[in-house]
Amino acid sequence: MYKKIEKIANENNTIVCVGCGVVGGVFYDKIRQLNSNVTLTFCDNNQAKWGVYKDAKVTGYEETVRKHPNAIYVITSLQFIHKMKKQLLDLGIREEQIYEQEIQEELKQLYEETKEERKLMASSYFRFEVSLAEHCNLNCKYCSHFSSIAEKEFLDIEQYRKDISRMSELLEAKSGIIYLLGGEPLLYDKVEECMIITRQAFPNSRIILLSNGLLLPKMPSSFFEVCRTHKIVVSVTMYPVNFDYQLIEDLLERENIEFDYMRMSDDECTFSKMPLDIKGSQDAYTSFTNCDMANQCHQLREGKVYTCSVIGCIQHFNKKFNQNLEVTEDDYVDIYQVKNKKQMLEKLAKPAPFCRYCNVQNRKENLRHEISKKEMSEWT
Repeated sequence: MYKKIEKIANENNTIVCVGCGVVGGVFYDKIRQLNSNVTLTFCDNNQAKWGVYKDAKVTGYEETVRKHPNAIYVITSLQFIHKMKKQLLDLGIREEQIYEQEIQEELKQLYEETKEERKLMASSYFRFEVSLAEHCNLNCKYCSHFSSIAEKEFLDIEQYRKDISRMSELLEAKSGIIYLLGGEPLLYDKVEECMIITRQAFPNSRIILLSNGLLLPKMPSSFFEVCRTHKIVVSVTMYPVNFDYQLIEDLLERENIEFDYMRMSDDECTFSKMPLDIKGSQDAYTSFTNCDMANQCHQLREGKVYTCSVIGCIQHFNKKFNQNLEVTEDDYVDIYQVKNKKQMLEKLAKPAPFCRYCNVQNRKENLRHEISKKEMSEWT
Protein backbone atom coordinates (compact mmCIF):
# COMPACT_ATOMS: atom_id res chain seq x y z
CA MET A 1 0.00 0.00 0.00
CA TYR A 2 2.84 2.38 0.87
CA LYS A 3 5.66 0.86 -1.17
CA LYS A 4 7.49 4.12 -1.82
CA ILE A 5 7.28 5.27 1.78
CA GLU A 6 8.45 1.83 2.93
CA LYS A 7 11.42 2.08 0.59
CA ILE A 8 12.34 5.49 1.98
CA ALA A 9 12.08 4.18 5.56
CA ASN A 10 14.21 1.09 4.99
CA GLU A 11 16.90 2.38 2.65
CA ASN A 12 18.00 5.59 4.39
CA ASN A 13 19.71 6.43 7.66
CA THR A 14 18.60 10.05 7.94
CA ILE A 15 15.31 11.45 6.67
CA VAL A 16 14.30 15.09 6.77
CA CYS A 17 10.57 15.86 6.70
CA VAL A 18 10.32 19.13 4.80
CA GLY A 19 7.33 20.89 6.31
CA CYS A 20 6.25 20.50 9.94
CA GLY A 21 2.51 20.36 9.34
CA VAL A 22 -0.30 17.83 9.45
CA VAL A 23 1.01 15.79 6.50
CA GLY A 24 4.53 15.90 7.89
CA GLY A 25 3.23 14.59 11.20
CA VAL A 26 1.44 11.56 9.73
CA PHE A 27 4.44 10.82 7.49
CA TYR A 28 6.73 10.93 10.55
CA ASP A 29 4.49 8.49 12.43
CA LYS A 30 4.46 6.10 9.47
CA ILE A 31 8.25 6.14 9.11
CA ARG A 32 8.66 5.52 12.84
CA GLN A 33 6.27 2.58 12.56
CA LEU A 34 8.27 1.11 9.66
CA ASN A 35 11.76 1.76 11.02
CA SER A 36 12.34 2.83 14.62
CA ASN A 37 16.09 3.19 14.09
CA VAL A 38 16.11 5.79 11.34
CA THR A 39 17.10 9.36 12.24
CA LEU A 40 14.18 11.72 11.62
CA THR A 41 14.09 15.50 11.73
CA PHE A 42 11.91 18.36 10.45
CA CYS A 43 12.73 21.57 8.66
CA ASP A 44 10.30 24.46 8.30
CA ASN A 45 10.41 28.16 7.49
CA ASN A 46 8.05 29.02 10.31
CA GLN A 47 10.15 30.01 13.32
CA ALA A 48 7.19 29.43 15.66
CA LYS A 49 7.57 25.70 14.99
CA TRP A 50 11.28 25.49 15.70
CA GLY A 51 12.15 23.31 18.65
CA VAL A 52 10.84 19.78 19.13
CA TYR A 53 7.84 18.07 17.50
CA LYS A 54 7.02 14.38 18.01
CA ASP A 55 10.42 13.91 19.69
CA ALA A 56 12.22 15.21 16.59
CA LYS A 57 14.09 18.48 16.14
CA VAL A 58 12.52 21.21 14.03
CA THR A 59 14.91 23.74 12.54
CA GLY A 60 15.03 26.16 9.63
CA TYR A 61 16.14 25.12 6.15
CA GLU A 62 19.67 26.52 6.40
CA GLU A 63 20.47 24.90 9.75
CA THR A 64 18.96 21.57 8.66
CA VAL A 65 20.97 21.47 5.44
CA ARG A 66 24.14 22.41 7.30
CA LYS A 67 23.63 19.54 9.77
CA HIS A 68 22.33 16.98 7.28
CA PRO A 69 23.88 17.68 3.86
CA ASN A 70 23.63 14.03 2.76
CA ALA A 71 20.18 13.17 4.11
CA ILE A 72 17.08 12.32 2.11
CA TYR A 73 14.63 15.24 2.00
CA VAL A 74 10.95 14.33 1.72
CA ILE A 75 8.60 17.22 0.90
CA THR A 76 5.61 16.55 3.14
CA SER A 77 3.34 19.28 1.81
CA LEU A 78 0.43 18.99 -0.57
CA GLN A 79 0.57 22.66 -1.56
CA PHE A 80 3.94 24.37 -1.79
CA ILE A 81 5.99 21.60 -3.37
CA HIS A 82 7.78 23.63 -6.05
CA LYS A 83 8.69 26.45 -3.70
CA MET A 84 10.06 24.08 -1.07
CA LYS A 85 12.07 22.13 -3.61
CA LYS A 86 13.62 25.30 -5.02
CA GLN A 87 14.67 26.38 -1.55
CA LEU A 88 16.42 23.06 -0.98
CA LEU A 89 18.16 23.17 -4.38
CA ASP A 90 19.31 26.75 -3.74
CA LEU A 91 20.92 25.55 -0.50
CA GLY A 92 22.87 22.83 -2.30
CA ILE A 93 20.71 19.74 -1.85
CA ARG A 94 20.92 17.61 -4.96
CA GLU A 95 17.89 16.66 -7.03
CA GLU A 96 18.37 12.97 -6.30
CA GLN A 97 18.16 13.62 -2.55
CA ILE A 98 14.64 15.06 -2.80
CA TYR A 99 11.37 13.13 -2.85
CA GLU A 100 8.43 15.20 -4.05
CA GLN A 101 5.80 14.37 -6.69
CA GLU A 102 6.58 10.65 -6.71
CA ILE A 103 5.17 10.13 -3.20
CA GLN A 104 2.29 12.61 -3.32
CA GLU A 105 -0.37 9.97 -3.89
CA GLU A 106 0.84 7.91 -0.94
CA LEU A 107 0.95 11.02 1.27
CA LYS A 108 -2.63 11.88 0.28
CA GLN A 109 -3.71 8.31 1.01
CA LEU A 110 -1.99 8.38 4.39
CA TYR A 111 -3.60 11.73 5.17
CA GLU A 112 -7.07 10.37 4.38
CA GLU A 113 -6.49 7.12 6.25
CA THR A 114 -5.68 8.93 9.48
CA LYS A 115 -8.32 11.67 9.14
CA GLU A 116 -10.85 10.42 11.69
CA GLU A 117 -8.19 9.82 14.32
CA ARG A 118 -6.64 13.25 13.77
CA LYS A 119 -9.94 15.11 13.79
CA LEU A 120 -10.65 13.96 17.32
CA MET A 121 -7.21 14.89 18.66
CA ALA A 122 -6.32 18.28 20.10
CA SER A 123 -4.37 20.01 17.37
CA SER A 124 -0.59 19.98 17.68
CA TYR A 125 -0.36 22.24 14.63
CA PHE A 126 -2.75 25.04 15.46
CA ARG A 127 -3.43 27.66 12.83
CA PHE A 128 -6.26 30.10 12.50
CA GLU A 129 -7.72 32.67 10.16
CA VAL A 130 -9.08 36.17 10.63
CA SER A 131 -11.52 37.76 8.21
CA LEU A 132 -10.63 41.40 7.61
CA ALA A 133 -13.53 41.99 5.21
CA GLU A 134 -16.65 39.88 4.87
CA HIS A 135 -17.35 40.98 1.29
CA CYS A 136 -15.18 40.68 -1.82
CA ASN A 137 -14.36 42.41 -5.11
CA LEU A 138 -14.99 39.12 -6.93
CA ASN A 139 -18.25 37.18 -7.07
CA CYS A 140 -17.47 33.46 -6.94
CA LYS A 141 -19.97 30.65 -6.92
CA TYR A 142 -19.67 28.21 -3.97
CA CYS A 143 -17.56 30.60 -1.84
CA SER A 144 -17.05 28.83 1.50
CA HIS A 145 -17.00 32.17 3.33
CA PHE A 146 -20.26 33.26 1.64
CA SER A 147 -18.46 36.43 0.55
CA SER A 148 -20.48 36.67 -2.66
CA ILE A 149 -23.66 37.18 -0.63
CA ALA A 150 -22.16 39.03 2.37
CA GLU A 151 -22.96 42.66 2.96
CA LYS A 152 -20.15 45.19 3.25
CA GLU A 153 -18.57 44.62 6.64
CA PHE A 154 -15.08 45.00 8.13
CA LEU A 155 -13.19 43.71 11.13
CA ASP A 156 -13.67 45.73 14.31
CA ILE A 157 -10.04 46.69 14.90
CA GLU A 158 -10.42 47.42 18.62
CA GLN A 159 -12.14 44.10 19.26
CA TYR A 160 -9.43 42.39 17.23
CA ARG A 161 -6.71 44.09 19.26
CA LYS A 162 -8.14 42.49 22.40
CA ASP A 163 -8.79 39.12 20.74
CA ILE A 164 -5.35 38.66 19.21
CA SER A 165 -3.74 39.60 22.51
CA ARG A 166 -5.82 36.95 24.27
CA MET A 167 -4.96 34.37 21.60
CA SER A 168 -1.28 35.17 22.10
CA GLU A 169 -1.73 34.62 25.83
CA LEU A 170 -3.51 31.28 25.32
CA LEU A 171 -1.06 30.01 22.68
CA GLU A 172 2.05 31.41 24.37
CA ALA A 173 2.60 33.56 21.25
CA LYS A 174 3.02 30.43 19.10
CA SER A 175 0.76 29.56 16.20
CA GLY A 176 1.49 27.48 13.11
CA ILE A 177 0.11 29.98 10.61
CA ILE A 178 -2.16 32.99 10.91
CA TYR A 179 -4.14 33.82 7.78
CA LEU A 180 -5.41 37.35 7.26
CA LEU A 181 -8.08 37.01 4.60
CA GLY A 182 -11.67 37.77 3.63
CA GLY A 183 -13.66 38.27 1.51
CA GLU A 184 -10.89 40.42 0.13
CA PRO A 185 -8.61 41.77 2.89
CA LEU A 186 -7.18 44.59 0.76
CA LEU A 187 -10.59 46.28 0.82
CA TYR A 188 -9.99 47.02 4.51
CA ASP A 189 -8.54 50.48 5.11
CA LYS A 190 -6.97 49.28 8.38
CA VAL A 191 -5.17 46.31 6.84
CA GLU A 192 -1.75 47.78 7.75
CA GLU A 193 -2.73 48.26 11.38
CA CYS A 194 -4.11 44.74 11.47
CA MET A 195 -0.84 43.27 10.18
CA ILE A 196 1.18 45.22 12.77
CA ILE A 197 -1.09 44.15 15.65
CA THR A 198 -0.89 40.52 14.57
CA ARG A 199 2.90 40.54 14.35
CA GLN A 200 3.21 42.18 17.77
CA ALA A 201 1.06 39.43 19.29
CA PHE A 202 2.86 36.60 17.47
CA PRO A 203 6.51 37.67 16.92
CA ASN A 204 7.69 34.41 15.33
CA SER A 205 4.62 32.93 13.64
CA ARG A 206 4.14 32.77 9.90
CA ILE A 207 1.55 35.40 9.00
CA ILE A 208 0.00 35.19 5.54
CA LEU A 209 -2.13 37.82 3.87
CA LEU A 210 -4.31 35.81 1.49
CA SER A 211 -5.68 37.91 -1.37
CA ASN A 212 -6.88 37.67 -4.96
CA GLY A 213 -4.21 40.29 -5.66
CA LEU A 214 -6.27 42.56 -7.89
CA LEU A 215 -5.83 45.58 -5.60
CA LEU A 216 -2.11 45.12 -4.93
CA PRO A 217 -0.96 47.54 -7.67
CA LYS A 218 -3.12 50.25 -6.05
CA MET A 219 -1.81 49.81 -2.52
CA PRO A 220 0.23 52.69 -1.01
CA SER A 221 3.94 52.39 -0.33
CA SER A 222 3.21 52.19 3.41
CA PHE A 223 1.45 48.85 2.85
CA PHE A 224 4.57 47.28 1.36
CA GLU A 225 6.72 48.81 4.09
CA VAL A 226 4.57 47.13 6.75
CA CYS A 227 4.68 43.78 4.91
CA ARG A 228 8.45 44.01 4.62
CA THR A 229 9.30 45.17 8.14
CA HIS A 230 6.80 42.86 9.84
CA LYS A 231 7.59 39.83 7.67
CA ILE A 232 4.10 39.35 6.27
CA VAL A 233 3.85 36.81 3.45
CA VAL A 234 1.57 37.84 0.58
CA SER A 235 -0.14 34.81 -0.92
CA VAL A 236 -2.21 35.30 -4.05
CA THR A 237 -5.02 33.09 -5.30
CA MET A 238 -5.10 33.25 -9.09
CA TYR A 239 -8.52 33.55 -10.72
CA PRO A 240 -9.54 33.37 -14.41
CA VAL A 241 -10.03 37.12 -14.72
CA ASN A 242 -8.60 39.72 -17.09
CA PHE A 243 -5.55 40.61 -15.01
CA ASP A 244 -1.80 40.39 -15.52
CA TYR A 245 -0.52 38.49 -12.49
CA GLN A 246 3.05 39.02 -13.63
CA LEU A 247 2.58 42.64 -12.51
CA ILE A 248 2.13 41.38 -8.96
CA GLU A 249 5.21 39.18 -9.08
CA ASP A 250 7.34 42.05 -10.39
CA LEU A 251 5.89 44.50 -7.86
CA LEU A 252 6.44 42.29 -4.81
CA GLU A 253 9.92 41.35 -5.98
CA ARG A 254 10.83 45.03 -6.26
CA GLU A 255 9.40 45.64 -2.81
CA ASN A 256 11.29 42.65 -1.40
CA ILE A 257 8.12 41.02 -0.05
CA GLU A 258 7.91 37.26 0.45
CA PHE A 259 5.33 36.03 -2.02
CA ASP A 260 3.72 32.86 -3.25
CA TYR A 261 0.62 31.65 -5.06
CA MET A 262 -2.09 29.72 -3.30
CA ARG A 263 -3.07 28.62 -6.80
CA MET A 264 -0.54 29.03 -9.60
CA SER A 265 -2.70 29.01 -12.73
CA ASP A 266 -6.22 29.45 -14.01
CA ASP A 267 -6.35 25.68 -14.49
CA GLU A 268 -5.96 25.22 -10.74
CA CYS A 269 -8.83 27.59 -9.97
CA THR A 270 -11.41 25.07 -8.84
CA PHE A 271 -14.01 25.20 -6.12
CA SER A 272 -15.81 22.73 -3.89
CA LYS A 273 -19.55 22.70 -3.47
CA MET A 274 -20.18 22.04 0.21
CA PRO A 275 -23.94 21.52 0.43
CA LEU A 276 -25.78 22.50 3.56
CA ASP A 277 -28.65 20.45 4.91
CA ILE A 278 -30.95 23.24 6.10
CA LYS A 279 -33.03 20.71 8.09
CA GLY A 280 -29.97 19.71 10.13
CA SER A 281 -30.59 15.98 9.67
CA GLN A 282 -26.95 14.89 9.17
CA ASP A 283 -24.97 12.96 11.77
CA ALA A 284 -22.68 15.52 13.39
CA TYR A 285 -19.94 13.00 14.23
CA THR A 286 -19.79 11.64 10.68
CA SER A 287 -19.75 15.13 9.18
CA PHE A 288 -17.02 16.32 11.54
CA THR A 289 -14.68 13.36 11.12
CA ASN A 290 -15.00 13.34 7.33
CA CYS A 291 -14.62 17.07 6.82
CA ASP A 292 -11.36 18.58 5.55
CA MET A 293 -12.11 21.86 7.33
CA ALA A 294 -13.17 20.65 10.78
CA ASN A 295 -10.54 21.16 13.48
CA GLN A 296 -8.22 22.56 10.85
CA CYS A 297 -9.58 25.79 9.36
CA HIS A 298 -10.08 27.49 12.73
CA GLN A 299 -11.52 30.97 12.60
CA LEU A 300 -11.13 33.76 15.17
CA ARG A 301 -14.15 36.07 15.18
CA GLU A 302 -15.34 38.51 17.85
CA GLY A 303 -13.87 36.74 20.85
CA LYS A 304 -14.71 33.26 19.62
CA VAL A 305 -12.80 30.49 17.82
CA TYR A 306 -14.77 28.20 15.51
CA THR A 307 -13.61 24.74 14.45
CA CYS A 308 -14.20 25.80 10.82
CA SER A 309 -14.99 28.97 8.90
CA VAL A 310 -18.40 27.77 7.69
CA ILE A 311 -19.81 28.09 11.21
CA GLY A 312 -18.23 31.50 11.69
CA CYS A 313 -19.59 32.82 8.38
CA ILE A 314 -23.02 31.16 8.31
CA GLN A 315 -24.62 34.45 9.38
CA HIS A 316 -24.37 35.66 5.76
CA PHE A 317 -26.25 32.63 4.43
CA ASN A 318 -28.91 32.96 7.12
CA LYS A 319 -29.46 36.65 6.44
CA LYS A 320 -29.50 36.42 2.65
CA PHE A 321 -31.90 33.49 2.43
CA ASN A 322 -33.90 34.05 5.63
CA GLN A 323 -32.73 30.81 7.22
CA ASN A 324 -31.88 29.89 10.79
CA LEU A 325 -28.98 27.43 10.81
CA GLU A 326 -28.41 27.74 14.52
CA VAL A 327 -25.04 28.45 16.12
CA THR A 328 -24.94 27.75 19.86
CA GLU A 329 -22.28 28.19 22.52
CA ASP A 330 -21.32 24.54 21.96
CA ASP A 331 -20.25 25.40 18.40
CA TYR A 332 -17.32 27.62 19.39
CA VAL A 333 -14.77 28.41 22.05
CA ASP A 334 -15.14 31.66 23.96
CA ILE A 335 -11.50 32.70 24.32
CA TYR A 336 -12.27 34.74 27.43
CA GLN A 337 -13.95 31.80 29.20
CA VAL A 338 -11.41 29.01 28.59
CA LYS A 339 -8.63 28.75 31.12
CA ASN A 340 -5.81 27.63 28.86
CA LYS A 341 -4.67 26.34 25.46
CA LYS A 342 -5.38 22.71 26.36
CA GLN A 343 -9.00 23.42 27.18
CA MET A 344 -9.48 25.38 23.96
CA LEU A 345 -7.92 22.75 21.68
CA GLU A 346 -9.80 19.88 23.29
CA LYS A 347 -13.16 21.55 22.67
CA LEU A 348 -12.26 22.36 19.05
CA ALA A 349 -11.51 18.65 18.52
CA LYS A 350 -15.08 17.63 19.38
CA PRO A 351 -17.86 17.46 16.77
CA ALA A 352 -19.83 20.69 16.88
CA PRO A 353 -23.63 20.45 16.96
CA PHE A 354 -23.64 22.68 13.87
CA CYS A 355 -22.01 19.85 11.90
CA ARG A 356 -25.49 18.37 11.53
CA TYR A 357 -26.11 21.00 8.85
CA CYS A 358 -23.16 19.89 6.69
CA ASN A 359 -23.85 17.25 4.05
CA VAL A 360 -20.20 16.21 3.78
CA GLN A 361 -20.93 12.94 1.96
CA ASN A 362 -22.34 14.83 -1.04
CA ARG A 363 -19.61 17.43 -1.43
CA LYS A 364 -18.36 17.94 -4.96
CA GLU A 365 -14.71 18.76 -5.64
CA ASN A 366 -12.78 20.36 -8.51
CA LEU A 367 -15.63 22.42 -9.91
CA ARG A 368 -14.63 25.09 -12.41
CA HIS A 369 -14.82 28.72 -11.37
CA GLU A 370 -18.17 30.35 -12.08
CA ILE A 371 -19.81 33.67 -11.31
CA SER A 372 -22.29 33.45 -8.46
CA LYS A 373 -25.96 34.08 -9.22
CA LYS A 374 -26.50 34.47 -5.46
CA GLU A 375 -28.93 31.57 -5.38
CA MET A 376 -29.40 29.37 -2.32
CA SER A 377 -28.87 26.27 -4.45
CA GLU A 378 -25.17 27.15 -4.68
CA TRP A 379 -24.82 26.14 -1.02
CA THR A 380 -27.50 23.47 -0.65
